[in-house]
Amino acid sequence: MEQISQLPSDLPVENFTFEGRTVATVNICDLLAMLYPGYWSARRFLDIDYEASLAAVDAWCEAHGAYYYAAPRDEFSVSDAVGIAADRGLSVVVLEDLS
Repeated sequence: MEQISQLPSDLPVENFTFEGRTVATVNICDLLAMLYPGYWSARRFLDIDYEASLAAVDAWCEAHGAYYYAAPRDEFSVSDAVGIAADRGLSVVVLEDLS
């Protein structure tokens, strides 16, 4: 499995072990707050283009060997996300609950 690339120290992560493989999970809200300082304050998120922010998240995932997992709440599964990332040889997954 690919090693966890150096993640920013101020980015909260939670490590999960799934079938003997450890994957760091990153909440999309934390990642967007890091990529766009002030994202949640003063409704700045309303001024950021969805396609541009998705491209920024994709670029971050590529740079950090991460898998981006998004699903509606009724289909959302951290264990599935961790398993998919691990099966792809990745050690980081960005999680987004679309609900």
